[in-house]
This record gives sequence, C-alpha cells and structure tokens, in this order.
Amino acid sequence: MGIFKRQPPPARPASLREDLPPSVGEGRIESVLDQAVRTGALDDVAGKGAPLSAEYLREGEGGFLMAKILKEQGFVPDWAVIGQAVDAADERLTQLVAEGRDGEAQELLGQRNQLVKKLNAAVPSPVLQRGQRRLAFYRRP
Repeated sequence: MGIFKRQPPPARPASLREDLPPSVGEGRIESVLDQAVRTGALDDVAGKGAPLSAEYLREGEGGFLMAKILKEQGFVPDWAVIGQAVDAADERLTQLVAEGRDGEAQELLGQRNQLVKKLNAAVPSPVLQRGQRRLAFYRRP
C-alpha cells in the first residue's frame, strides 16, 4: 500500500456536474457540448466505448466525425475562403496583364497582396502560406 489511496468518485447530481472544469472553448459548439457534458446528456450514448468500424475509419478525411459533419454542412474555414479569393485574383491578374490593362492589374495586385497578408496570419500551418507578388510575375515570357 502506497501513499495514494483509491478514492471513490464524488457523487454527481444528474442536473449538474460540478467536478468538471469550466469549458476552455469560446464558441457556440463548445458551450453546447460543455452543457451536454455537465448535465450528463452524453453519459449513456449508444456505442460508447465500442471500437470504430473499419468502414467508418476509411470514409471521409481520415474518418474524423467532426470533419465529416462540417464538410457535409458546407463549412469552410475563413482562411480557406481567403485562399480562394487569392486564387481568383491570380486568375484575373493573369487575364488583365495579357490584355495589357496594367492600371487595373496594379490595383488588383495591391488588393491581392493584402489578402495574402490576411491569409498568412490565419492559416494553421506555415506550409499553407502564400507569397507576395509583383506584376512582372503575371507577364508571360
């Protein structure tokens, strides 16, 4: 017998579980999940503790349930939307430069580079960052 004794879990009223730490999340999903955990709504979930099926693990992006749900609901992270705007600006810049409309291209290039700054601050990994460009980049040799 050591200095540590096994303590029985404290009694938890069904209405509120005070033994849980406060939620660290600030968003709506975190608060809903936190409330569900505190009220015990997730205590008797069917299949709790059962291994995940091989089919489930093969589906979607690595089989992660939350990623799958978000993708099905059309959720796109803010940084991905900004990245799409940068791609659209790149296409338009190529077109403007090919048409010889350098004035409009220069203005759009400034907007594109501002978007890149915003994108680089928001992406979850430096690998996803983009570089600033000059008008010469869009001129084809």
